[in-house]
Amino acid sequence: MCGRYILVQKKENLEKIFEANFVESADYKPNYNISVGNKAPVITNLNPYEIQMFQFGMSPAWVEKPRYIFNVRAEGDYNAGNEINYMGIKGIMSNSSCNKPLRSQRCLVLADAYIESSMQFGFKKPYVVYLKDHRRPFAFAGIWDTWLNKETGELVQSFSIVTVAANELVRRIPNDRMPVILPRGKEKIWLDTGKNMSDILRLLRTYPAYMMNAYRVTDQYKSTEVNGSWLLEPKGRRLDSDFGARIYENETAQALKEIA
Repeated sequence: MCGRYILVQKKENLEKIFEANFVESADYKPNYNISVGNKAPVITNLNPYEIQMFQFGMSPAWVEKPRYIFNVRAEGDYNAGNEINYMGIKGIMSNSSCNKPLRSQRCLVLADAYIESSMQFGFKKPYVVYLKDHRRPFAFAGIWDTWLNKETGELVQSFSIVTVAANELVRRIPNDRMPVILPRGKEKIWLDTGKNMSDILRLLRTYPAYMMNAYRVTDQYKSTEVNGSWLLEPKGRRLDSDFGARIYENETAQALKEIA
């Protein structure tokens, strides 16, 4: 699952890496605790050269009341056991909330890292999950929709992040789901609505564990109201033993602070 994530890049960095410019109305600020209901930067298939601010938590166009769907399963109702090597049907296509957006309303959700909670302990033991080799920012595979609030007349543009079965690293948190992280160079394919759906569905894969790492952070993440670089201070060891068994010495935490 991915209900919290981090994006603290400067605007110019995001624009350079994703070859898109923020729209003039975008009110972007670094956020160490992006939560459901917050507005966050996305790039949509309709405007692939613009970075817009959409609401995290998708309300499908056809619902009467907002739903705030923040994650959608790539497998839909299949793969109930969240098997890592699942090769079966991508049931997301049969989900009434996702079918149309997956075909024609896809987006990149920009991020530096994400927060994963333990299935056993919840936000009493959260982890920050990031990509190795300083690969940030990156993009989650997202879908979006526009919902009309009939009471106010407001059009709400919102998004959801597609998830798959977790890799071996994330399962050590433990959690058996993770967001779809698009490999560098594949972002444009995700946005290309001219592609066959078979090409799009092939992107809904579990990101390799050896390219990721994670470490414990404060349980203050249980509150959606807290924010600030102090949230990234390590509270335990990195999960990947490739770096030895020493206490994590703030390299990633400090790097994320410095780019804000």
